[in-house]
Amino acid sequence: MTEEPTENSVRVLIISQLFPPESMGGAHRWQKLAQNLPEEVEPHVLAPPPIVPLGTFERSSHLWESGEIDGVPITRLWTYQPTNDDWTGIGRILNFTIFALFASLYVFTHWWRYDCIVSFIGPHSTLLPGFVGRAFGRSWIVDIDDMWIDNAADLGFVSRDSLTHQAVEKLESYAFVLADGITVITQTMAEQYAAKHEMQAADFVVIPNGIDVERFAPSDGSTTSDRSIVYTGKLGQAQAFEPFFRGFAQLDTTYSLRIVGFGDRREELEELTRELAINDRVSFEGPVDREEIPAILQSAALAWVPLKTTHSLDYARPTKLLETMAAGTPYIASQVAEIETVTADSGAGRAVENEPQKVANAMDELIANDDDRVRAGRRGTVFVAENHQWSVLGKRAGDMIFAGINTTSTALLD
Repeated sequence: MTEEPTENSVRVLIISQLFPPESMGGAHRWQKLAQNLPEEVEPHVLAPPPIVPLGTFERSSHLWESGEIDGVPITRLWTYQPTNDDWTGIGRILNFTIFALFASLYVFTHWWRYDCIVSFIGPHSTLLPGFVGRAFGRSWIVDIDDMWIDNAADLGFVSRDSLTHQAVEKLESYAFVLADGITVITQTMAEQYAAKHEMQAADFVVIPNGIDVERFAPSDGSTTSDRSIVYTGKLGQAQAFEPFFRGFAQLDTTYSLRIVGFGDRREELEELTRELAINDRVSFEGPVDREEIPAILQSAALAWVPLKTTHSLDYARPTKLLETMAAGTPYIASQVAEIETVTADSGAGRAVENEPQKVANAMDELIANDDDRVRAGRRGTVFVAENHQWSVLGKRAGDMIFAGINTTSTALLD
């Protein structure tokens, strides 16, 4: 990919707070979508220096760095890079805000080079440079993979009556009015946003997260020799770990549990394993390179996808769920609306209430019958191949970009 546009090309600037080599959340979403866009679309990513997981990357002092990641051009703009000590407070706010301001300045000085701006949220701060691009007549797509401000309020990080929450809600509302297209990751999310802003679910285009189906393909063996249950991902406040740990404590002692990930709840969970006297069967392995995740999932008997159902997470179809399915490993997941839909459509696992006995029963049911477990795993692989291939989703994102540009061009002519 070149910096100068080719004849008849469409230049797209993608603004994302997270981007590889970061591994958190949707960091890889626009890396993969960009790689799979139609040939005439030339993407360029704007992102801050990588910081997640905290302490993994060296802090950058460069105001501006340009390069490529797997063929996708990227410009990194300096922002404050917090440490573990200030990530949960002012450090995170500074990280988001400074990047949004510098990204807005970048768009202000380079708007003429792009036909379309994509703001990937959350956080909502990436909307600011999108507003700038829209003011200069650029097409604008808002892509959402997380109900960020709603989750923050439900988890107690911000009050719904606070000026911060109200400001973000207004920002979101204005963006939805001005944007040429709004994409979300699930139909449930479309319905939730439609109800929140008095819109129609049809006003949103569903582009789910994809999976590298070849990389996560099941191993050659029809059954696993490993007797481990695995969780991969963040140890965060949105995960319903306690009923899952208490359910695991009721299982046959020949099974082990691998916790592969990072987050601020590790000490809490380690203490819980000691309380339940299962610490000899549970290993906390910390974050690993994403290249290792497929093998971890492929070798496991079951995978966990625990989510708190008392918060507004009904829209969530987590990447860890899709990776587990692609690897042919059945799952035990919390009973949120979108996961219930996937489970009903695929038959690839069990969606259960966050109650220890029910979690234990579901795990025991799948573990007890290898044939049922293998069939569930195979159904998951088929479901992901049919619904979550990046090549198909990249084309869908391209169609959205073309439609947005056509809408903007028509409006300017009128």
